This record gives sequence, C-alpha cells and structure tokens, in this order.
Amino acid sequence: GTIKSSLRGSSLSKDYGYGSLKLEVINNNHLGKLDLKTRFYFQHIAGNAIPEEVLLNLASANMEDLLESKFTRSRAWIPPSYLGYGVNTNHFQMGGGLNLRGYAGYLAPVNANGNQYNLFQGNGGVSGSVELDFDRLVKWQPKLTKQYLHIDAYAFADAGLIYQKTNQTVVQSPLRMDAGIGMAASIYKWGKRNLIQPFTIRLDAPVFLNTPPYVAS
Repeated sequence: GTIKSSLRGSSLSKDYGYGSLKLEVINNNHLGKLDLKTRFYFQHIAGNAIPEEVLLNLASANMEDLLESKFTRSRAWIPPSYLGYGVNTNHFQMGGGLNLRGYAGYLAPVNANGNQYNLFQGNGGVSGSVELDFDRLVKWQPKLTKQYLHIDAYAFADAGLIYQKTNQTVVQSPLRMDAGIGMAASIYKWGKRNLIQPFTIRLDAPVFLNTPPYVAS
C-alpha cells in the first residue's frame, strides 16, 4: 500500500490566507481470485481567506484538480448537462476528494441553526472506500486489445462525512454512504502517441444511498 501526507500553506501570497493538512492511505490486497482495494482519506483546511477551488469536495476532485487535468480544464467531450450541482445527483465525476461517488453532482443540503447549507464541499472531512475487484473470475480479454486495454469489474462502497465553516459556525453533514457496482476500462498503450498511461474511464452505478436526494426518494 501507499501512505501520502501533505501540508500546504499560502504564506507567500497576499490574496489568500489558508493552510491544509491531507492524509491518504491506499491498500491493495489479494483474496484468492478477488482483489480488495481500500482507501482512507482525511483533509482539514483552515484560514481566513480560502479560495473556493481548493475546498474539499464530497464526491469528486475539487476545482483546482479539474483545472490541472488536460481532460477536464475545458468542457470538450463532457456534455454540459452532466456538469454542475443541483437537487439531484448528476453523471460526471473525476476521482478525488472524499470520493463518495454516489453523490456526484448533488448539493447535499443540510439544515442547521435555522439555515440551509450545501455541503457538497467544505473545509474538511474523512472518508473510507472499498472496492472488491472480481474481473479475474471471468477471464475475458480479446487478443486484439490484450496489450492495449484492460477492463475491471468490481463492487464498491463509500462512507464519509464533511464539514463546513461559515461565519464562525461549523456545520457537519450526517454520515453518508453509497454502494454499487462498476466497470473501469484502462488504456495502457496508444501506439506511437504513447504519452498517457494509463488512462482510465469508469462507469459506476450506485444502487444504494443512505441519504438519497429528496426528489429521488
């Protein structure tokens, strides 16, 4: 497995004032013909001038990560209707943040102190994710694409909570959980233009949300 920790600050900047602590622990284990992958994630951001793009996201990478990626810094191939946040979940998600993939595109509102707060992003949170990969049980690998493409099939579950500090008030979300099945296609070789490896596209289909959107319940 791997353990990644980082500290970040803005001491050289006059426009922003914030610092962050991040910890990510990823482990891969083999259980016979099954692969068990786990991820633990924690982040806390504090400061009096925090840019919105560095805030922690409940379901996906934050805006800073999206702008850093050559695939998501522009709309390009992603349909506009798949983007944005609303009262229901949406379709597009880039892996990252707390990675509660079942809540992608959902504002995740919480009522507290007589006000409503949208906790799709916040100052910090903690989460855990589990994937049980069972593609080795079904060996399907066409010879034509064997050297270029690999397809994974798995079941997944995510759980976590996020909190937000607004005007000296800290609001915390309930524990949110999701579970479902998914497939991932990883391209390892691109012929002569072999500059991106690997490139993975996921299709995650959540079948359970413990706090589903009101409009979907």
